[in-house]
Amino acid sequence: MKIHPHHLLLSLCLLLLVACSSTATPDPGRVREPTATSPQPTPGRAQPQLATTYHVAPDGDDSSDGSAANPWRTLQHAVDAVAPGDTILVHAGQYAGARIEQSGTANAPITLSAAPGETATIDRPGPANRHNSNLELETWEGSGTVAYWIIANLEVRDAPNWGIDIRGSDSAKSHHITVRGNFVHHNGLNSGTTGIFAAFTDDVLIEDNDSSGNGEHGIYVNNSSDRFTIRGNRLHHNAAAGIHLNGDASQGGDGIMSDGLVENNIIYENGSAGGAGTLTNYAVLRALKDLRGGKSQLNAIVTATNRRLDGTDLAGLLHDQGYAAGLDGTHRFGHDQWSTSFKAYGSYVHGTADAILADKHEIRHLFQRPDATHLHLDPGATSMSGAGLLWDVGRWNHPRLPFGVGGDVRSPGLELNDLGFQHGGDTISQWVWAGYRDALAQLPMGDYADHVLY
Repeated sequence: MKIHPHHLLLSLCLLLLVACSSTATPDPGRVREPTATSPQPTPGRAQPQLATTYHVAPDGDDSSDGSAANPWRTLQHAVDAVAPGDTILVHAGQYAGARIEQSGTANAPITLSAAPGETATIDRPGPANRHNSNLELETWEGSGTVAYWIIANLEVRDAPNWGIDIRGSDSAKSHHITVRGNFVHHNGLNSGTTGIFAAFTDDVLIEDNDSSGNGEHGIYVNNSSDRFTIRGNRLHHNAAAGIHLNGDASQGGDGIMSDGLVENNIIYENGSAGGAGTLTNYAVLRALKDLRGGKSQLNAIVTATNRRLDGTDLAGLLHDQGYAAGLDGTHRFGHDQWSTSFKAYGSYVHGTADAILADKHEIRHLFQRPDATHLHLDPGATSMSGAGLLWDVGRWNHPRLPFGVGGDVRSPGLELNDLGFQHGGDTISQWVWAGYRDALAQLPMGDYADHVLY
């Protein structure tokens, strides 16, 4: 049978049409049945997706989708529903707390924060909480750890026990929890417990919080926790210490806390119930003035330290008052080749007779040494004062022959260590310095060898 070329071409076109129809989109009116690889949505629960922001509000509904228009109602539902990378924004109002048992990831932490510009208050424990704390980050399931959460900008108050309570165990530490910018106050007043608490944790960051008026400490990190950072917090009017660190081997673990950083915290008026804190106020006032276009300068400083030590074991060791004042200046002249400078300062400290006697026996004073015939050691003295002067003048910037003279005088009773650093006293010294500068021809321009003559 002879096949005409036109018939062959038509047959090929029909085959192509059949092949295309086998991959066409199903009828829109037909509903595809679910399979084992197609999980079904659960009403009221966030579906897995990247970096979604959910909302909680006092008039919300936990069966809604958690959007800004349809927020959830409770914190517990929110922290259970979100996935790594998500953010929960809590709008203004008062809320029961929550127990957080799931984790974010290193690249996708979960954030629980007050909505910007709003005050979201957690003033009682949530129904799932185990320790009667307002906000608990702990799990007894799975790995036993909670990790990669950011708790930010919330007000946490009036908890029966701890305000923010972070826990792992000696065999499984919770880790990478950030507590930032929260106002944590008046927690644990009847139970004697802490504002921000972290036990058996690693890599916890606690920064920029105000933790105050709590029944124990402002911040308490303990139980073998490592690599913690406590930074930039304001800690005041707590019953015990502003910050308390305790390895506590009796609770398990190695009992050692290592690689921690504590910096730039403001701590005051703690310890009203005794314990690790003392009530201490520090004050520093400094003023400076540039003259003659910066060729002369005059500076002044005053420091004050006041401690409430009554009834503590520290009364025999520390001053209850310590004051210091200083004046210093520099002056350049003679085409800036000449200059002179001075530092004049004085101090006054007060304390118990035991505290002042301990001062006088320190290496920087040594009132008791046999050769100090000019000193009188009074064991009943309750105060001590002193002064010092450091000066120099010279032609320091001469291109060839720099030289200068100076001196250092400190009285026996000078004591600056309440809010400064001093390593010696009762000294009189003078010195003369001279040198010459020689530009060496074999060195590149600007390289010089300094030779000093005494």
